[in-house]
Order: sequence, then structure tokens, then C-alpha cells
Amino acid sequence: MSAWGEHVSAALLGTRRRPVPPLDEAPPLVGAPTPVAAPPPDETPPLEGPPALGEAPPFDEAPRLDWTPTLDEPPALDGAPPPHETPPPAGTSTPGGAPRPAETPALDGTPTPGGASVPDTRTPGEPPRPDGPPPDETAAPDGTPIPGAAPPLGEPPALDGTPTPGEPPPPDGGPMPGEAPPPDGTPASAEAPSLDGTLAPGEPPALDRAPAPGEAPPDGTPGLDEVPAGPVEPAARLLEQAAVLTARRRAGWRPVTAEPIAPAPAETAPIVPPAAAVRLRRILSGEYARVLPEWLDAAAHSGRRVPAHLLPDLLHKGRSDRALRPSIARAAGRRGVWLAMRNLDWAYLVVASGGDSAQDPEVWKTGARAQRVAHLMRLRATDPATARTTLSSTWAREPAPERALFLTTFERGLSLADEDFLEDALDDRGLEVRRIAADLLARLPGSAHAGRMADRARACLRPRSGAAATSARPTACAATPEGIVVAPPADHDEAMRRDGIPYHAVERIGNHAGWLREILARTPLSAWTDRFGTAPERIVRLPIVVDASREPDAGRTRDVHLGWARAAARQRDAAWARALLAGDVVLGEVTTLADLLDVLPAVERDDAAAEAVRRIEGHADRLTVLERVPGPWAGALADAVAAALAAAASDPDGERFPVDLARLAGERLGPATAPRLADLVRRHPACRPLSELADVLRFRHDMLEELR
Repeated sequence: MSAWGEHVSAALLGTRRRPVPPLDEAPPLVGAPTPVAAPPPDETPPLEGPPALGEAPPFDEAPRLDWTPTLDEPPALDGAPPPHETPPPAGTSTPGGAPRPAETPALDGTPTPGGASVPDTRTPGEPPRPDGPPPDETAAPDGTPIPGAAPPLGEPPALDGTPTPGEPPPPDGGPMPGEAPPPDGTPASAEAPSLDGTLAPGEPPALDRAPAPGEAPPDGTPGLDEVPAGPVEPAARLLEQAAVLTARRRAGWRPVTAEPIAPAPAETAPIVPPAAAVRLRRILSGEYARVLPEWLDAAAHSGRRVPAHLLPDLLHKGRSDRALRPSIARAAGRRGVWLAMRNLDWAYLVVASGGDSAQDPEVWKTGARAQRVAHLMRLRATDPATARTTLSSTWAREPAPERALFLTTFERGLSLADEDFLEDALDDRGLEVRRIAADLLARLPGSAHAGRMADRARACLRPRSGAAATSARPTACAATPEGIVVAPPADHDEAMRRDGIPYHAVERIGNHAGWLREILARTPLSAWTDRFGTAPERIVRLPIVVDASREPDAGRTRDVHLGWARAAARQRDAAWARALLAGDVVLGEVTTLADLLDVLPAVERDDAAAEAVRRIEGHADRLTVLERVPGPWAGALADAVAAALAAAASDPDGERFPVDLARLAGERLGPATAPRLADLVRRHPACRPLSELADVLRFRHDMLEELR
């Protein structure tokens, strides 16, 4: 409120406020009494007569504010000047320099600005009106207020409901004197709205007023207790209600109908001991998370299962880690599959565990792709012939991606009985289907595909000695050859493409070298023992030359050895794998070397891997080989890894090799090697990877003891 407004309020309410503001800041007051100046002493205002020519009537003039009453000084209504002001003579100038106009009497006979007179409205015989304000028409002659009369001018009604001076208080709950009661008989006091904003009985709510808490809005919608009460704008309240309703809708809903969920089937395996369950929770929380597969496998091996309250976290882990799913399926129990059937993110467990659906023949017709694959894999493991018949019944209608996926299940129970089906798949429209069929046929040494590859291979490799060198297709050498003559294929034909030999080599080598490697990799290894008449250990040591050249060719030697190594890995021939590893012919091809290590029996694998780790010089190549060797590492391999860690701890230029090797060793080394690592840590206290490795080994040792 402005300063002038505060002053006016104080004047109306009879309270004292701050000093009067300057006149140039005071706005005109609407309804305030017009100050009237006294007439000049030498002029007598006429009582009758029209306004002077050219002058506006006095009713159109705005009230003059050339003086302001103070709180101690009531306004002069009889035309006399204020006590502190002397009336100027007529014709004198105002402070602004303009001449003061003559004044015209008002209706009550007092002069008004402008000097014009107004007609006398008195009736004949009415005495002249006295000077001063008009009599109080709201009161009787004895001072009693007249019922129904308006309050006198200048006296506002009391805002707090108290009667004005001289006004009798209204009866309790009744109308004021002279006021008609409401039509329904409700007391007048009950109809007036209260000053605190609450509704009186029978009063309709205002549209711009916020409903009270729990009160229904005017449109009849239920109120929202979450919306804060108070006077708010309608638009703001609408947005608040929309926000509350959105939160309610997202929080949940009450189902119209609810069917009970079938309970989880009864478990047959006991849960792990409490100490093992606590350790599993620590692993799922991130403490040594890399040992989780080992924990699951150890629990399944002991015939126990994961506690039910840890299954959600475990199933969530398997959602992002595919390699973990088989271990989860073995240790989750029947309740884990029950949970997976009610969450699409965990549906992988239904397929990984097989479940009852995989045994249902109808799943092949109505199930999803993953369920059909699980059904086919189960049949291949138990009844390959039925699996082959099942796939043949829908083979022509399946899309190419599904045909390729279903064909990979033939790795289980592969035999010559599948040859006809795979031979037909060599003519399939899908490129991936043809490639998988050719790879599967290459694992069948007695198949027609293997015979065609053997014929191509004999044309590429021949012995370089005696009659064996001149024979077109000998079955065996009369004596051990002096070497091997190599002649790569000259052309690529349609028959080679059908048998799975691509025109362009996958590796960055020439096409002829690529064709040679593919032919040797798909040829049965028994063809070479028959061809050269000796054992694999001697064959891999024969010098390899090109045509009639006497000098060995390094490039062709590499192609031949890699072809044999891939054939040994594909055909799972341990004798050829052992011969190739002992001859160091694939030492530079760490991926192929790791494949050969996987073919060896477990009792031989660690010793062969230890020998490879000692001979390989590059840190990255060592890690590549060790990553392909499953744990637990013991014996010679554990000694070789410990020696490599000690050498890396002493090498300042080792970069990340100690860290990566210690991380891998923490997962694969047997816990029994912990004492040996403790001695190594004492000799290299500043090597942090060794300290962490010792901690992991102790953790694994305790973990396995809890699951025994």
C-alpha cells in the first residue's frame, strides 16, 4: 500500500499513521468530501442563475486538492478556510501564477469554483438552509438511527462487524433492524462468509478458492489429500492434482480380477550351509566376483542349491553374462526355474536348465525359438534319430537363421547317421547353413565329404622319395619319405565351394594358400599316416618343399602345419595334437596352440601348457595360451606361472602383465598353492598384484572348504 493509501485508511479508521505525504504524490480520492473555499469578502454569491457562458457545470469538475486536512483538523464543510490559512482576496494570483477564478455557490449555497451559480431547489416557503453540512438523515431527531438507512457520508461501516457509535447491536443470529430475514429463515449471521476463508452453511464454494483438505472440488470430483491446502490459483492447483494422479497411477493399481499364482515346486536338493550362503552374498555384492562360477560349480557338485533369497540377484547376474548361465542352471534349483518363468529377463534359465517344457513334444510346434532349441538339444543328447526326424518335419518351412541355429545342435551325438541330412544341407539357400553343414561333415572321417577332401589333399601333398613320389595315388610309402612336396590348388571350382572352401581366404594370405589350409583342415588325419606310412611324430618333422625344389619353403611349411593342427583340433585327435606340440611347429600360432592343448587329456594338459609358457616370449601370447587352459592349475603349470609372476615382479618394464597374470592366476591356480605364493609375496613386498593374488587364493580356499 502506498503512503497516501495508508494515510487515508488511518483517517477513515481513526488511527494515526505516518506523516501526510506531499501533495504531488497524493492521488485523487474517490468519494472523499470536496474541500470548499470561502467566498471573497467583497463578493456576495448569487443564489440563483445559470452558469456563466463558457463555463462547465460544477458537477463535471474534479474535487480540488489544494489543501489537506490533518488528523487533528477536521475538514471545513462550511466554506471557511482552515485555521492556518488566510483566504486570499479576489483576483489575486495562485502560487503557480495563474489568477484565482471566482467561485460559484454550490447547491447548499456555498460558493464553488468557477463562479457560476446554480438554481435554488428549495420549495416555496422552505426556510434557507443553514451553513455547514446537511443534517444527518440517517438518524431521528432524538439521535436514534433510522432502520435501513445508509451510514452517513464519510463514515465507513466497521469491517470487524462491531456497531458504529449510536448503533444498537443486532440480535443474536437475527437480521439488522430494518433488514428483511433471508428466505429460508437462516439467520443473517450464518450466511456471511467468515474472514478465515472457511465456508458458511449453504454458501457455494468460490471457483478461485482451493478446497479444504478432504473437501470435494466444485465439479464433484473427489479431493486429493496429497495436494497442499491453501489459496492457490486454479491453474496451479490443476497441475498439482495432475502430478498427484500421475504418481498414483504409476505406483500401482488394484486388479479387477486376480488369479492365484501356482506355488513353486518342492525342492529335492538341500541349500548350502549358512557360511557358504553368506559368502555367496559377498560375491554377489562385488567381492571377488570372478570366483562366482567356481562357487556355483562347487555347490552343484556337492548336491546343494542356492538359497531362495539370493536367487533374484543371481539371476540378474546371468542376464548380462552368458558364460555364467550353465553354472546358474546347475545350482539354482527348481525354485530358480519357477522364478525365471515369471520374469522375461530371466527366461534364459528355462532354456539353460531344460525344464519340463523342453520334454514336451508340443513345444516344437508352439514354443519360442529358445524353447525349440532346448527341446532339440535334449533330444540330440538322448535320441539323435528322433531329433533329426523332428527337425526334418519342419526344415523346409524354417527361416534361414533358424535353420542354422537348429543345425548347430547336431554337434551332440554326431554320427554317420546324420550324413545324408548334412549332405542335403550343403545345397541350402543359406550361406551360414552350408558352412555349418560342411564343418560338421569334416568331423566325420568316414563320410563322402571326407573322401572328397582326401582326394584333393593327396593332390596337394606327395612324398619326395622312391616309388611313392612317382605313384599317382599310392596307399602307402614303401619307405619313409625324405620330405613332402607341396602343390597348392591351381583353381577354385563349384565342388570346392559346395564342400565349404571359400574362394577368398579368411586370413590375409593369398587365395592359393588359403585353399590349401582349408583342404588340409577338412581332410581326415588318417589319410596322412596311410599316405606316408609312418607315425604323426615323424610326419610333422619332414621337410616341406615346393615341387622339385630341394630347399624347404617356410611359407608352405607354415600352411601345411596349420592345416594339420586345425584338423587335429576339429577331429579331437590327441596323437596328432601331441606330435604337433612336441615338434614346436605351431609355436608362433598361439590360438592354434591353445586349441591343441584343449585336445590333450587333463593329465597331460598342464605339463604341455607349462612347456609352452616357458618357450613363448611375448607376454600377450602367454596370456592367450593360459586363458584357454581350464583350472585348477597345479603341478608344473603352477610352478611355471609362479616363476612368470616372480620375473614380472622384478621387471620394471612389465607394464600390465603382472596385473593381468595375477588376475587370471587368482581364478585358475589351485588354492593349495597359497603357501608358495605367500613366500613369493614376502620376497616382493612392493608388488601389489602378488598381495592381491594371495588374498584371492585364501578366499577361494575358505570358500571351497565351506562347500565340502
